[in-house]
Amino acid sequence: MHESESLQLIVGDLLMIQEDESVPKNVKQRIQNAIAILQDVEAKNLNLCIAKSVQELSDVAEDPNVPRYMQMEILKVVSQLESK
Repeated sequence: MHESESLQLIVGDLLMIQEDESVPKNVKQRIQNAIAILQDVEAKNLNLCIAKSVQELSDVAEDPNVPRYMQMEILKVVSQLESK
């Protein structure tokens, strides 16, 4: 699979998480930030974009307002990003 295709799948996963109604508004904004970083990867260094997204999502996963099952989904995406 091409790198941009796998990033698009990850962005799709993040969009699904963001659309979940149990996710607090501030968390949705942080997820949107991570998506924007990943979508801007062509303009910047891939590794830098992934690192910024991982940091943003890791912070979100630690938020006590995020439901536990959603934390697991976010950590799954973080793991996918870290394997890039």
